[in-house]
Amino acid sequence: MGVKELQYFRIFNRWGQLLYETKTKRAGWDGKLNGKLQGTDVFVWELQALGVDGRTYSERGTSLLAH
Repeated sequence: MGVKELQYFRIFNRWGQLLYETKTKRAGWDGKLNGKLQGTDVFVWELQALGVDGRTYSERGTSLLAH
Protein backbone atom coordinates (compact mmCIF):
# COMPACT_ATOMS: atom_id res chain seq x y z
CA MET A 1 0.00 0.00 0.00
CA GLY A 2 1.38 3.38 -0.92
CA VAL A 3 3.87 1.84 -3.36
CA LYS A 4 4.25 3.77 -6.58
CA GLU A 5 6.90 1.50 -8.10
CA LEU A 6 8.44 -1.78 -7.02
CA GLN A 7 12.11 -1.45 -7.86
CA TYR A 8 12.86 -5.08 -6.95
CA PHE A 9 11.74 -8.03 -4.86
CA ARG A 10 14.33 -10.79 -4.50
CA ILE A 11 14.51 -14.16 -2.79
CA PHE A 12 17.78 -15.87 -1.86
CA ASN A 13 18.63 -19.25 -0.36
CA ARG A 14 20.81 -19.62 2.72
CA TRP A 15 23.96 -19.58 0.58
CA GLY A 16 23.08 -16.25 -1.04
CA GLN A 17 22.03 -17.69 -4.40
CA LEU A 18 19.38 -15.54 -6.09
CA LEU A 19 16.32 -17.74 -6.66
CA TYR A 20 13.71 -15.21 -7.75
CA GLU A 21 13.48 -11.56 -8.76
CA THR A 22 10.62 -9.39 -9.98
CA LYS A 23 9.68 -5.75 -10.45
CA THR A 24 5.97 -6.53 -10.77
CA LYS A 25 3.75 -5.69 -7.81
CA ARG A 26 1.71 -8.61 -6.47
CA ALA A 27 3.81 -11.20 -8.34
CA GLY A 28 4.85 -14.20 -6.29
CA TRP A 29 7.46 -16.94 -6.21
CA ASP A 30 6.20 -20.47 -6.85
CA GLY A 31 8.88 -22.05 -4.65
CA LYS A 32 10.80 -23.46 -7.63
CA LEU A 33 14.28 -22.98 -9.04
CA ASN A 34 14.80 -24.13 -12.64
CA GLY A 35 11.48 -25.98 -12.43
CA LYS A 36 12.44 -27.90 -9.28
CA LEU A 37 10.46 -27.33 -6.08
CA GLN A 38 12.75 -26.22 -3.27
CA GLY A 39 12.71 -28.14 -0.02
CA THR A 40 11.58 -26.92 3.37
CA ASP A 41 14.01 -24.20 4.38
CA VAL A 42 14.34 -20.58 5.45
CA PHE A 43 14.78 -18.07 2.63
CA VAL A 44 15.87 -14.43 2.72
CA TRP A 45 13.84 -11.81 0.88
CA GLU A 46 14.53 -8.17 0.19
CA LEU A 47 12.67 -5.43 -1.55
CA GLN A 48 13.08 -1.84 -2.57
CA ALA A 49 10.18 0.35 -3.60
CA LEU A 50 9.39 3.94 -4.40
CA GLY A 51 6.54 5.27 -2.28
CA VAL A 52 3.81 7.63 -3.41
CA ASP A 53 5.56 10.18 -1.19
CA GLY A 54 8.67 10.01 -3.41
CA ARG A 55 10.80 8.25 -0.77
CA THR A 56 12.68 4.99 -1.36
CA TYR A 57 11.87 2.19 1.07
CA SER A 58 13.96 -0.96 1.63
CA GLU A 59 12.98 -4.00 3.67
CA ARG A 60 14.59 -7.37 4.34
CA GLY A 61 13.43 -10.46 6.16
CA THR A 62 13.15 -14.23 6.21
CA SER A 63 10.36 -16.64 5.37
CA LEU A 64 9.94 -20.35 5.91
CA LEU A 65 8.98 -22.45 2.90
CA ALA A 66 7.27 -25.61 4.14
CA HIS A 67 5.46 -28.34 2.27
